Amino acid sequence: MAIDMDYDLDRWVYVPNVFPWESFDDEEQWADAVARAFGGEGRRAAPAQLVDWLRAYLVGAVRSNRSGTIRFVHLPNIAAPHAIVDVYDMPRREDVPLTDLTHENQGPAIRDAEVVPFESENLGAGVKSTRWVRAEADTIVRATNWVWRTAERDIVVLTATSDMPLAEALDPVIDELARTIRLA
Repeated sequence: MAIDMDYDLDRWVYVPNVFPWESFDDEEQWADAVARAFGGEGRRAAPAQLVDWLRAYLVGAVRSNRSGTIRFVHLPNIAAPHAIVDVYDMPRREDVPLTDLTHENQGPAIRDAEVVPFESENLGAGVKSTRWVRAEADTIVRATNWVWRTAERDIVVLTATSDMPLAEALDPVIDELARTIRLA
């Protein structure tokens, strides 16, 4: 990995994509440990169904990431709204236009993408592209990419959800996460 991140451990959980990882043999063992930790104990314990749901959600987050993407789950507590954020750290490719990284022309769009400058103290000038696309079953998905092109790296942060209020609420939180990225 050519990047480092100083993310808020009280808000974000790193999702490993290769096991064994640290003391965990597989994704089931890892997800169980994280879900139990967030579930708590004793009188303040979360309902067993919520812990089971979180365990399944985390296993799904691992299994749906076989490409090796750097993945995080927004998880400040077991009852908070969850979101997955992927970080792509790629060698810079001059033959790939910026619009392929921002996905601003990806469709079928229901309105024009909002593409704005996005500054980071660590990476400098970048771009933030938010778009609304029609997905399966006529669902509208809000997807946002934060993109930086350095001399040697293309760095993309991506999140997408059909939960519009959640997307709006987490936007500044993901801005903060994206700004922690720096070249290693």
